[in-house]
Amino acid sequence: MFHTAPETLAYRTLDDALRDGVLVVTEVNARGSVPDLKVVNKADSSILLLDGELVKAADDLAAFMEAYLSLKNGISNSQLQTALQEKKQFYREKTIAGINLGNVYKDFH
Repeated sequence: MFHTAPETLAYRTLDDALRDGVLVVTEVNARGSVPDLKVVNKADSSILLLDGELVKAADDLAAFMEAYLSLKNGISNSQLQTALQEKKQFYREKTIAGINLGNVYKDFH
């Protein structure tokens, strides 16, 4: 009647699984429907998919671009400059869902 839960859960993150080649993501059909993907886990453990992490990164990038463009168009204050540097630093070595965000931010000077 009682179940003893394991002390730890064994799982990989999405980035680790993609890097190690144990997660295969393909389109469901030849027409390529973006919301319809097939995911095959070839790992010996579960894979933790945190789509919210990617949504947050996209939101941060949008805010970064807004601040970047404001500065490029002559609107300047210390908060904008600080926000740019903080986002660049935060994502400097971060890869989410196979996207190297450090490289994305690096292109903005």
